[in-house]
Amino acid sequence: MTAYLISMATYVGFFMILALALNLQWGMTGMVNFGIAGFYALGAYTSGLLTTKAGWPVGLAMPMAALTGMAAGALVALLSIRLREDFLAVVTLGFGEIVRLIALKGGVATLAVALAAPGIVRAAETINVGSLTPNTGGGGPFGPKITASHKRVADLVNGQGGVLGRQINLTPRRTPRPIRSRRCAPPTS
Repeated sequence: MTAYLISMATYVGFFMILALALNLQWGMTGMVNFGIAGFYALGAYTSGLLTTKAGWPVGLAMPMAALTGMAAGALVALLSIRLREDFLAVVTLGFGEIVRLIALKGGVATLAVALAAPGIVRAAETINVGSLTPNTGGGGPFGPKITASHKRVADLVNGQGGVLGRQINLTPRRTPRPIRSRRCAPPTS
């Protein structure tokens, strides 16, 4: 029972940290940041690697985890300092997804190498991203704006060196027009 209570208290602590971060950014400043889990994951990976692999005490690994999250936040802030409206949300969402995909596809070692020496992880090919734009329906009038925002984010990321050195190739596609069903005439006899 004690192990269960300690486990639940640990989870409560994790979620309290996330709630405080969300309250600081969304509640007090009004900035929408969807990538907060990415920053949190970087700190968690840093703390986990330092305590398990490097043998650091938890008291030293936690401030280093906070510094890693702050450094990643500063890097994303430099990339998005001139963005307005919802573009900050798009950039931070992209950052969170990049961290998630690196962690899922390559594990902790790939993430650590990508953070410590991004030049090693570079690849020559581009990243192809498909962008589905509404053509009809309620989203139809916003289709060109959605396409322009996707292009602007891709240009911004490519202008800063791409994702781990890989350029983003955006392939916009429009949704097809819906096929309207035609009522069949009743059979004549």
